[in-house]
Amino acid sequence: MLSADKKNGIMKAMETIIKKIDKNQIDEDAIREAGEILREGGLVAFPTETVYGLGANALDEEAAKKTYEAKGRPSDNPLIVHIADLEDLSEITENVPPETELLAKHFWPGPLTMIFEKSSLVPYGTTGGLDTVAVRMPSDLIARKLILAAGGYVSAPSANTSGRPSPTTAEHVWEDLRPLGRDVILQHFPHIYKQCKDEGYDVLVEPIPVVPAQHYHMGGVKADLAGRTSMEGLYAVGEAGCNGVHGRNRLASNSLLESLVFAQRAADDIMFSREHRGCGEYNIDLSEYEDIDGLFREYKNIVLTETERRG
Repeated sequence: MLSADKKNGIMKAMETIIKKIDKNQIDEDAIREAGEILREGGLVAFPTETVYGLGANALDEEAAKKTYEAKGRPSDNPLIVHIADLEDLSEITENVPPETELLAKHFWPGPLTMIFEKSSLVPYGTTGGLDTVAVRMPSDLIARKLILAAGGYVSAPSANTSGRPSPTTAEHVWEDLRPLGRDVILQHFPHIYKQCKDEGYDVLVEPIPVVPAQHYHMGGVKADLAGRTSMEGLYAVGEAGCNGVHGRNRLASNSLLESLVFAQRAADDIMFSREHRGCGEYNIDLSEYEDIDGLFREYKNIVLTETERRG
């Protein structure tokens, strides 16, 4: 959860608070605490019947700005207002069509969003500059209690940074929206910090630049499907072996799986094979690797061309 100090218009991030709430035995104190944070202009991530939402006071223009900032979301992308009581709908809407009551009776509470003309109570920051407002009534009990504790109107897009998958657990929210912080970076990634600093990037205040690159050369000692090499009694498995199961690159964790599988195959061969059969000679033409500088230039041009192509 994030809170804000509205005094003198100064915003400050507070310590993140994680509360585990049992739906069968709801902690009312935790709900009141979260509701107070929302009333004061802070942000609260909470579960709905679909994914986790990033809640803010839907009637607070500044709270909407914090939502967009936390998600990295364009401010012209409207936020959905969540309510917990159908009677609260009239306060934030105008010219509600007669069909609304029938739809609400069948689908609310639930994952249905309806769009109405907004009243003056709803700021344009919440609606993305539009004269309409999207409204939803979640069926999740924790969500509804939180909405009531917050004053009845909570804007809540999915609690993930824009472009990332929508979170379905609290752990997903924590991993996606939390900053690492200065102490963690300096303690766990001092070499990365220094390298980036030497290159002119301060990772404490800005993202690390990421560009396409070529993977390390795939290689290893040639081995057959039992892990046997051309030297009698010598076996090679995992990244030390080149057995033909990979192409020009390997998928993540494949090398670990390969180690387990081929270690077993090598062990079986050692125990049960009557004689060692080498995998044969392996002749490599090294002439194409003599001009190392030329290869580096070629690889660099490939990367730069691909980078330019992708814009």
